[in-house]
Amino acid sequence: VDHLIDWAGSVPLLVVCSARPELFERRPGWGGGKSNAVTISLSPLSDNETARLIGSLMGRPVVEAELQQQLLSRAGGNPLFTEQFVQMQAEQAGLDTLSLPDSVQGIVSARLDALAAPEKQLLQDAAVIGKVFWPSAVAALAGTAERSPLEETLHHLERRQFVRRERQSSISGETQYAFQHILLRDVAYGQIPRSVRAGKHALAARWIQSLGRPDENAEMLAHHYMSALEFARAAGQDTGTLAADARDAIIEAAERASALNAHAAAVRFYREALALSPDAPGNYHADLLFGLAMATSRAGEDEPDEVLEAGVTALLAVDDRPRAAVLEAEISRLWWERGDGHRSAEHGARANDLVRDEPTSPDKAIVLSGLARLLMLAGSLEMGAAAAEDALAMSETLGLAEVHADVLVTLGTARAFANHPEGPSEIRRALGLALAGNFLATAIRAYSNLGTLAERDGDLRASVSAAQQAEAVAQRLGSWRALRWTRANRVGVLLATGEWEECAETADEAVSQSETLGPHYLDAEAYLVRALLRLARGRIDAAVEDQVAGMVSARRAKDPQILYSKLAWSACVLAEAGQLDDSREMLDELIRTVSADEIDLLAYAAPEVALVAETLGRREELLLWLGPGLGSVWTNTARAILDHEYDAALSTLEPMGAVYLASLIRLRAGENLVQQGRREEAEAVLQPAITFFESVAATRYLRSAQALLAA
Repeated sequence: VDHLIDWAGSVPLLVVCSARPELFERRPGWGGGKSNAVTISLSPLSDNETARLIGSLMGRPVVEAELQQQLLSRAGGNPLFTEQFVQMQAEQAGLDTLSLPDSVQGIVSARLDALAAPEKQLLQDAAVIGKVFWPSAVAALAGTAERSPLEETLHHLERRQFVRRERQSSISGETQYAFQHILLRDVAYGQIPRSVRAGKHALAARWIQSLGRPDENAEMLAHHYMSALEFARAAGQDTGTLAADARDAIIEAAERASALNAHAAAVRFYREALALSPDAPGNYHADLLFGLAMATSRAGEDEPDEVLEAGVTALLAVDDRPRAAVLEAEISRLWWERGDGHRSAEHGARANDLVRDEPTSPDKAIVLSGLARLLMLAGSLEMGAAAAEDALAMSETLGLAEVHADVLVTLGTARAFANHPEGPSEIRRALGLALAGNFLATAIRAYSNLGTLAERDGDLRASVSAAQQAEAVAQRLGSWRALRWTRANRVGVLLATGEWEECAETADEAVSQSETLGPHYLDAEAYLVRALLRLARGRIDAAVEDQVAGMVSARRAKDPQILYSKLAWSACVLAEAGQLDDSREMLDELIRTVSADEIDLLAYAAPEVALVAETLGRREELLLWLGPGLGSVWTNTARAILDHEYDAALSTLEPMGAVYLASLIRLRAGENLVQQGRREEAEAVLQPAITFFESVAATRYLRSAQALLAA
């Protein structure tokens, strides 16, 4: 519930939870610090309130005084106890001699013991099925095909408010019943001898199998077989056949859970299957480890590396190189996500080596897809596109819809960054395939990459929209790893569009998660964006600390998309902080590292670094580096700034909604106008910037603008 509230903040959602006070012994801070959260402590009913409830339920206001006093002391203000007492009173004659149990469980147990044997047996069999049950299931547990007496008994139990008939049934042609209260089910189940429960759960499992819907009922089937096995072992019964049936059901449930993106459930089932297979043959054991490793990684567990490495070892031991390569590719992806480009490349190379000489197969297609993505992210666009085309052809030949969609995202992204006109349309086609096939992780990639391209092209509104859609899909996927990515991926565009409160909150969250959950690919983005925010708000030392941490992360990632813009932003932060030599070093590295055809990767960092070029005495050099001719909107804006064509820069940025950069340019333009004695023009230029700086508490820049007006 904590996780839901943290990540679903943009959804109009009311969450109501009930819990006993013992919750606060385990989680003293539960609910604390959450916005719009209210805790209501429900006190026990008073004696007067309990007496009124008794009278209301019994239909008469007066109960014999001694019995009422005894009831009040036993109930302790618990309305369920009171309700069950009234039901028991209605079922048994002689209220004055009625013996009152000490607890609500006791009173429910007394009601059950007062039933006729067939009624009690029926409720116990129903309790094995669960809170919800069906007549045919109860008949299967009772070992009878006769439905008429059973229906009549259920009708009688419904009148006595043990069960209720539901309006709709999840099983076609069956009436669905439910216990009136979960406690009724629990007490009925608790009365079944433990030695008998194994057989009952086994019968329930066979009834589920008779329904002929293995996909829909896989988890319920696994539950009953696991329960049957547990009770059989406890009773010292033979478990040979039962263990085999349970293992098969659990594996089927694990595979079904994985197909539905319910990866946490899949992890649980695979672990159970492995526990049931200590002496399984090598191939069988390796199969289970492969399933567990993939589910563990996709579930977002904190440390999946050990399970993934164990899976690789087991698969290589049985010479299953293709699937070992799939796990190596997954390890590579995880290290890339953690921002460690070196280790990511190591495992990517191992994956490629394992499948290089293997024939075409689904596993090889998956590995080639991952390799193409790594090459593209490392800036090797041509090699990445070539690997993607190989993987795409393989996925088409083998009919691998998910791999096809995923590698199409990679191919489209590589082509788009190489300025191929078909690149964006290929990503959009991949997105359509992903949404149609419910390939949610691929849909997140597609939305995120479309957002990055829109940002590069200056369409900030489209970038924001794509980022929001990516986050919505991540919420649907239910993966904290995906949510961590989609939220942190928004900080740059939030900075640019002036959404600084959300930007600061998101950057703080990303940095905090880095400290608690471990490093992430987007740490550099969060640190440098936060550095720019802190700089604007006059926190110079804190800004420099974030700049240092951001560059450590950017260099570790070994990804041009991350490194280049962070070098530019670092030059800006250090120049504004007065560390001019360090700033020049960053600018030197930027010019030395980024080739002419990679400048567009800077996006909105390009105009910002152009603003500090004169401070560093590097205006001419930066103009030469940017080169002549048309580039992206950001490169063109940077060139306009260096040429002192501020009106041209503003006419590009302001319609895009790039209010932060536009305000910085207005500050520079106003400074030039004041130096020329053109006060009225300076005031007109500066006023929109002052309005923005005031709205986001950018005190450093606000003071500079006000000082210019005063001059």
